Amino acid sequence: IMVHELFERIDFQSSEHWQRHIQQALKRYPAGVRTPDGDGHLRIQEMLHILTRTALGANGPALQDVPRNRRLNEASFHLPLRKMDCAGLLNWAAQRSIGLNIPESGSLEGLLNGVVDLFFEHQGRYYILDWKSDRLGDTVNEYDLPLLEQAMAERNYTLQYYLYTLALYRYLKHRITGFDYEMHFGGVFYVFLRGVREGSDRGIYHRKPPLGDVLALEEQMLAHAL
Repeated sequence: IMVHELFERIDFQSSEHWQRHIQQALKRYPAGVRTPDGDGHLRIQEMLHILTRTALGANGPALQDVPRNRRLNEASFHLPLRKMDCAGLLNWAAQRSIGLNIPESGSLEGLLNGVVDLFFEHQGRYYILDWKSDRLGDTVNEYDLPLLEQAMAERNYTLQYYLYTLALYRYLKHRITGFDYEMHFGGVFYVFLRGVREGSDRGIYHRKPPLGDVLALEEQMLAHAL
């Protein structure tokens, strides 16, 4: 909670007020950071510098290139669900080799609410970013891509980013004249904070779901496709 709040408040392009935000966060969450030397403030500041300078993926932007007026924090969405059984969702996933960790029986219906940590635009392309503080292990090697892929499947983060993508797709196609998914959408980043290191893509998971799979999920889940 503390880390999410910090990323919501800081300016990615300027560290001028970071110290104040960190002090406020540590005051609100005094047990949020425990370090052997007791200097959580410096550790957090170092983490913020690394995370804002590190490129997201091979050709992705760095957050220090994203001004405040090109980002939306904690973007909420609502999706109207049709009555849908879990078997149908599992079948959708199996056809696309997507790992899901849900019961084989049961059904869903109603209004699905979600919140995207960060939605931002860079050079005409739109991105989704989700911060993850999951502890995958005690060494940075445990944040390499194969282990990230395993964690994504086991914790249903893959389904989560498909839903985020569906919500964003429905939003953008009504807001941007001539919206083109392939041209305008840059994909989803899951940033596992404990594994990110400067000059490396370790801890950063990037995917752009095929539009056909997103539309199939929309048909499968939503009460009325717009």
